Amino acid sequence: RYDLVLSTDVLAEGQNLQQCGHVVNLDLPWNPMRLVQRNGRVDRIGSPHAKVVLSCFFPAADLDALLGLEERLRHKIAHANAAVGTDSPVLPGLAVIARDFGTVRQEIEDLARGDAGVVDRAEAQLDAFSGDAYRDELRRALMAERREELEALPWGVGSGMQLPNGSGVVFAARIGREAHWRFVPPGGGHPTADRLQQLQAVRCVPTTERHLPGATRDRLFEWWEEVRRAILADVQRLADPAVRQAAVPRAQRDAVTLLHMLDLPGVPDAIRALQVPWPVTVERALRRILRQQAQSVSALDVGSQVLHFIQVEGLRAPADQPPPPPVSLEDIHLVCYQAVTA
Repeated sequence: RYDLVLSTDVLAEGQNLQQCGHVVNLDLPWNPMRLVQRNGRVDRIGSPHAKVVLSCFFPAADLDALLGLEERLRHKIAHANAAVGTDSPVLPGLAVIARDFGTVRQEIEDLARGDAGVVDRAEAQLDAFSGDAYRDELRRALMAERREELEALPWGVGSGMQLPNGSGVVFAARIGREAHWRFVPPGGGHPTADRLQQLQAVRCVPTTERHLPGATRDRLFEWWEEVRRAILADVQRLADPAVRQAAVPRAQRDAVTLLHMLDLPGVPDAIRALQVPWPVTVERALRRILRQQAQSVSALDVGSQVLHFIQVEGLRAPADQPPPPPVSLEDIHLVCYQAVTA
């Protein structure tokens, strides 16, 4: 009934506004997840719009002041963390380490000019490191006759190193034959399970010297206990079938919605294969295929490409598994850790 709605953040969560086709953010909150929540009200399954437009007012006049303020705050927090540690991030989304904002500023200005290639370049960099480049590093390490050395390491072993652009501790744990990885940011804080962040944090060369400051060493077991509790909470949460289904990436859910509309051979098996989470590389590939619908490519052609992708990648629905046995803290064992200080 309306052409224009003006609202505060009261409509940012829990509302279905898929009939809208354009969101204009009049402010830029410090927490970017607030923008994600707002955009998610209209970017929904069931939208009648072929394209949803998401806009922000860009504070060009205040760019220097905003970036300068944040840069100063981040440097101060990094210095404080190196001296005494911090209990939690001070700024939203902050990993308490010093960063070079030269590249960030350029990316912001590129986005302000409408250059969407910034996102594509970032994704390409992530794919390169998380895929062939990392596997090649692993292959070279194993070919260097280090496999026996690695397998002979005792459980609970760890070390440290000093890198110019990284801080934190990566913990590897096991529950039976299942591996779990967590990254603890510098100074402590909630452990994260971002595998790419962990790989980037500990990437080094064979000649990198060992370095484990006393302040870091003294808190390792405290952080390990936090990691154990975080892993236990995640395992217990994911034991709920409803939570496992909700963890399926949106691109997969959108592909399932599309396939339900088509009468093509292999659709039932493809839908079952997409009912479980797959790696982020699968999500991105599906997203690129689905974007063609906004370019006037027919649903039939896009659906056929989705089916072909699933077949080429060999995605199959996993066999029905019995409920996992209950897990306690005593079942979570430390395999190794790697500390990195700047």
